[in-house]
Amino acid sequence: MRGPWSGDTGPPRGPMSLRLALVTAHPDTADLYAAVIEDAGFVVWTFDLDTAVVPSVDVAVVQLRPWDDAARLARTLRAATKCQGLIALVTFPPKCDPRAFDAVLLLPLSPQDLVTAICELVPC
Repeated sequence: MRGPWSGDTGPPRGPMSLRLALVTAHPDTADLYAAVIEDAGFVVWTFDLDTAVVPSVDVAVVQLRPWDDAARLARTLRAATKCQGLIALVTFPPKCDPRAFDAVLLLPLSPQDLVTAICELVPC
């Protein structure tokens, strides 16, 4: 029996219990990364960068564009998602303090390298 009445501290940690939001303006990129991240055992939702209302998740990965206000986006995502890890995927240096994110990864990036980065931020 699982639940607060059993003295249990919650669900086991691991990829199967981690919820991840992938936020990008590129649906093809989102589909590729989502497939690999799901294969690694994560629960993945994809969201459009321009219209996303992202729910509470454990990890948020956002693909930044040169004109995005990275600092504002980081604050908004952290507040909305209550995430433990926030990763920026970039093809350029972000126009904000990189500490706004827990990790800033340069594209192109293999999907497996993204999974590795996620597991370095949160227990997998």
